[in-house]
Amino acid sequence: TPPTLYKVLSEAIDQETIHIRMQLSEPGTIWCQAAVQDTDPETGLYCNPSQILASASAATNCYFETYAKGFASNTVFRADVHKAYTDYDIKVNRIMREDGTQKIALKHEYPYQILCFAEDDWKIQAGAAAVKSPNFVAPSGPNKQKLATVSTFMSTFGVISTLDDSPPSFTLLKMQ
Repeated sequence: TPPTLYKVLSEAIDQETIHIRMQLSEPGTIWCQAAVQDTDPETGLYCNPSQILASASAATNCYFETYAKGFASNTVFRADVHKAYTDYDIKVNRIMREDGTQKIALKHEYPYQILCFAEDDWKIQAGAAAVKSPNFVAPSGPNKQKLATVSTFMSTFGVISTLDDSPPSFTLLKMQ
């Protein structure tokens, strides 16, 4: 069965970083990406929740698994989970363009949604077992989460806004 993600913590920790702490129900891998809100004026440059697709499309890179895992030429936000029900941290500080060409730093004081995807290590574990059943058939791949599960988990984060770290400025008013 696909692994289950559990949210422990999600918060903005500075002007460009969202910190996510999660647990996974079994060993596997977790990937996360930032997404803009559906109402964001930059929709079209970046994927938003209503554009996240259940299957790959040549027209967009918003297929949920591909988007969450990132593209080979870009930074990937992931955690390799070796022990079930243990806290793992991912810090997201960039957002990937919809066309996959680049990632840019998260904007200051800006609302984002976080998309996370997980798959288990069943293929690795089954193939590496010291003793195999006479009926053993190697799995074709890992058990992966479906879009409905990913979308439900995304809603547990809600909207997270990055912080404003710039120092305040004061104007000295002089009484006359």
